[in-house]
Amino acid sequence: MSESDQLLFNFKMKGFNWPEYWGNSVKGMRLYLLKEDLSTLETSRIKWKRLYWIHYTTKFAFIFIVVVFTCNLLANIFL
Repeated sequence: MSESDQLLFNFKMKGFNWPEYWGNSVKGMRLYLLKEDLSTLETSRIKWKRLYWIHYTTKFAFIFIVVVFTCNLLANIFL
């Protein structure tokens, strides 16, 4: 922005509140693009948390199974 525009609009990125901006952006996308009511927001958060933990539990279980299988395979080869 030019100097005159900076004086006219008084816009500084240092004072910009990014968490509030992204929160409002997501709410706007839900409301205007997806045509969802904001009353379902809390239900969606609960569902997201549940899916988050299911995802990481599944990843941990898969890694655990791979490690156990690899340890058994290596033990059978070298012992």
